[in-house]
Amino acid sequence: MSAGDLICIPHGSKRSAKTFPNRLIESQCLNIVVHTPKGAPFSLPFPLICRIGNHPDLSFLYDEIQKAVLLKKPDCRLHAQAYILLILEEFYQLLYTKKENRITDFRVRKIMEYVAVHYNQSLKLSDAARIVDLSPVYFGNLFKQQTGMSFRQYITTIRLNQAENMLLNGENTVGEVAELCGFSDAFYFSKVYREQKGISPSKISRFHDNR
Repeated sequence: MSAGDLICIPHGSKRSAKTFPNRLIESQCLNIVVHTPKGAPFSLPFPLICRIGNHPDLSFLYDEIQKAVLLKKPDCRLHAQAYILLILEEFYQLLYTKKENRITDFRVRKIMEYVAVHYNQSLKLSDAARIVDLSPVYFGNLFKQQTGMSFRQYITTIRLNQAENMLLNGENTVGEVAELCGFSDAFYFSKVYREQKGISPSKISRFHDNR
């Protein structure tokens, strides 16, 4: 084995290994058992040894697990589990997904995760760039290169998709949905929604009420 190899040892088996003084490598280890949502054992779809290469985003995720455990906050276990799932998803993407279809830069992925939680807040390109310690111009170009959308377009897409889910649920008015999804006013929200979705949000609300 060499640097950049992924080793997936099946549950219940035993393996031993040794290193050589002239070929030392840094390694990361996860000792986990994965279950399906119903609690049944689940075998990871990875071979025993495969080549995935070295990736800064994986190192970042391992560091986040270590920080979550060391801080020992009440929700540290949940945080660690979430990062483990992200690592497993990254392994799967590296092995089975074409590179051109992947978001490979960990800084872009970090901001995408941030937007998923804070989409209803005021988010500017400069704010996102500050989070990952990049200049706004560099980060804006990087984000568009990785996602195919500008940062503003991406936020709008996330907000509109969430708005669509809320409208279909029928628990909020159009005005309430606009506010909860981070739009400045209901008129602007309706205009953008109609342009992107091809239907006005009020029609979706009426459709739900008439079911």
